[in-house]
Amino acid sequence: MLSTNELCIVFFKVKSTSGNFHNIVLAIKGCACETNVALSTFSCISHSHTCLTLKFGIILKKTLAITNDLYGVYLLGKEAVTLHYFLNEDLSKANAILLLLESLLSKDVIAITNARREINMEVSLIQGQATH
Repeated sequence: MLSTNELCIVFFKVKSTSGNFHNIVLAIKGCACETNVALSTFSCISHSHTCLTLKFGIILKKTLAITNDLYGVYLLGKEAVTLHYFLNEDLSKANAILLLLESLLSKDVIAITNARREINMEVSLIQGQATH
């Protein structure tokens, strides 16, 4: 059995450690939330640019059809269509990665919040045992 003095020492150590850990978890959660907001904003902008790029591709193909007789303009348009195709492929890959990152980050924020609750409950239980 621990003496009252030893219990007090353990209680203060647990309280100090839990406070430090609590602050670290809060800081990590704050960073994760900020990152999640930034990533969501970036994702919205990326999706918007993807839509604009798709619309541009339609216009580019129409221009290509109109300028078929103007060989120099036609060649530039044809090159632009090819570059546009590869840009859309890259944007699709980037959007897929962003979607995955958003999902993972949201899950991380939830996990951090749950872990913080569990730690607070355990610390309260230890503090309660130390005072008895």
